[in-house]
Amino acid sequence: MFINRGKKVDKNNKERQESYTVKDESKTVIKKAVSIIGLLFISTIFIYFLFSLYFINHLYFNTTINNDNFQILSAEKADNLVRDKISNYKLTIIGRNKTQDSIHGSEIELSYISDGTIDKIIKSQNPFLWGKSLIHKYDYVVPHLVEFNENSLQLKKNQLIFFQPESIILPVDAYISEYNHDTKQYEIVKENSGTKLDTKETDQIIKQAIYQLEKEVSLEDRNCYLEPDIKYNDKTLLQTVQKLNQYVKTEIIYDFVVEQEILDGKQISEWITQDKKQVSLDTDRIKEYIKQISKKYNTYGRNREFVTTSGNILELPSGGYGWLINQEEEFTQLMQEINNGSVVKREPVYSVRAFTRGKNDIGTTYVEIDLGKQHLYFYQEGKIALEADFVSGNMVKGFATPPGVFGITYKARNATLRGEDYATPVSYWMPFNGNIGLHDATWRRQFGKDIYQNNGSHGCINLPKEKAAQLYDIVEQGMPVICYY
Repeated sequence: MFINRGKKVDKNNKERQESYTVKDESKTVIKKAVSIIGLLFISTIFIYFLFSLYFINHLYFNTTINNDNFQILSAEKADNLVRDKISNYKLTIIGRNKTQDSIHGSEIELSYISDGTIDKIIKSQNPFLWGKSLIHKYDYVVPHLVEFNENSLQLKKNQLIFFQPESIILPVDAYISEYNHDTKQYEIVKENSGTKLDTKETDQIIKQAIYQLEKEVSLEDRNCYLEPDIKYNDKTLLQTVQKLNQYVKTEIIYDFVVEQEILDGKQISEWITQDKKQVSLDTDRIKEYIKQISKKYNTYGRNREFVTTSGNILELPSGGYGWLINQEEEFTQLMQEINNGSVVKREPVYSVRAFTRGKNDIGTTYVEIDLGKQHLYFYQEGKIALEADFVSGNMVKGFATPPGVFGITYKARNATLRGEDYATPVSYWMPFNGNIGLHDATWRRQFGKDIYQNNGSHGCINLPKEKAAQLYDIVEQGMPVICYY
């Protein structure tokens, strides 16, 4: 049997050869890749080195000086850039109320000072670390890169619109207005900030802006303006206006029944004195006001016209009857009410009160004592409710009962009347003029006629006990008693 083995051997050899060829090609590719990477690395190192050499004499990437871009410039080119900028420099100055002016570099002889600062910045850089500047910023503030003529700047500054007399408005403090009759209160008038500049501060700000070659500066933003001392929200001012409005919200309605007297903020505002530090009430004017309403409404001490039962018209003195305002106590109460801002309807504080309101405060209920006829009438609501004869003060001994208009002081049962030489008990006692009063006189058998001339009382009105009792039951404290001859 014949077996052919040659073909199988050849096939194995061919496969081995092909395997060697693939391996050789892979090695070749790797060698080439390594060569390329090596070349790129060397090139990168070389390029980085070249840039390092460049940055020995140039500023880094991302370098700014005084907010201007100076990246990759040499010191010389950087200086030239500054000079170019300065040659066309203009500072725009913005003031209040949309005012604006400018200063040109040529007007103040502005020039660049090359003091080697930029060169120092370059030398301070490590040229081999320039790569950091690709991701990192280098900002420098370099003052005094320029110089100018101080006199020229001062002259130009004086010519600026902000310093012209017609442009200057002095600041005005916030203040409290006069009393507003429409709103019925005081108001704070807001301060006026004005347009007056602080010369020293303004000079400094303008110079600083020029040194830094700023293009624009706002005098208001830099706080160059003089401001009022007192602002709208000043604590003391707010407290003061609050106090004033507390005063003028007061309303006092004085009730005189037939009339009213209204005291309100309009009147009170005329009594207020104020300055920047304090508010006060003019007490003299308040007392004068009380004096005037007292003069108008007081009836105590005034003569009165009286129509007698007989029809005679008499003018009688006020012996101690009428309305009398207690001015001192009224002042105290009124001051308290103004301070509290009270709104109230009330009568004044009286020291003496009459029985009836109005100008005719006698009214229609009263005791009428006709001393000439020695006869008494008690009128109740205009009608005679009681009549009686009486005995009045002894004329011969000088105890005549005084004429006038009085009021029942009080009434008492079982009183003892005392004098220098007597002590007389009575059942019904109704004084109306000091120690003079109406009372029963049981020791008398007769009343009326002319008994009083020689055998009268010490001034009192002696009545029959029955009449005195009836009168006692119907009179009241304060009721008018009219005596006349």
